[in-house]
Amino acid sequence: MTAITNVSRGKNTTQTDTYRNRTSDKAVDGNYDNTDLEQCATLLWPRATRSSTSYVTWEVDLEDIYAIASITIHNTAVLPGMKIKYCD
Repeated sequence: MTAITNVSRGKNTTQTDTYRNRTSDKAVDGNYDNTDLEQCATLLWPRATRSSTSYVTWEVDLEDIYAIASITIHNTAVLPGMKIKYCD
């Protein structure tokens, strides 16, 4: 069995909006405690800014080419009504 490796951990990230100090890098810092919102990356949805962008996005630069077998996204446990939606 092949070990699962987190190739995104510590890599450069960006997001279109940041709520409070919940910056994009917190999504790849290796902290899986989803009970403290201040330790989570948070985007504003629905759009609460005046930006001309119609979608909110979060990106990570893996800095290399990988064969990706799976992607796992951890959602907050604190506000269960705030779920990840509209993902493409």
